[in-house]
Amino acid sequence: MIEQLNVTKTISTNADQTWAAISSIGGIDRWFPMITGCSVSGTVEVRKVNDDSSEVSWTVEFDVEEEQRDAMIEFLHIVLAQGIQGLEQDLLQPQLV
Repeated sequence: MIEQLNVTKTISTNADQTWAAISSIGGIDRWFPMITGCSVSGTVEVRKVNDDSSEVSWTVEFDVEEEQRDAMIEFLHIVLAQGIQGLEQDLLQPQLV
């Protein structure tokens, strides 16, 4: 059964900075420290809330057996929310130049 899940969160970084990080996808290991490699599929949208914040909306589709649907949705919701939180934390850290 194909399911779709969306997680949306407002974060304290501007939309341009947020989109630049997402489009480069180079930070995935910092957002999800337990991942050593992955391929990305799904849709991520970034919307400007104001000059200092943006809304990240991450949508994924996945194939799951009916009896595991609820557990998978709960798991993916947690994972995507933590990924957005990790993105925000990464972007708010001072960058070494």
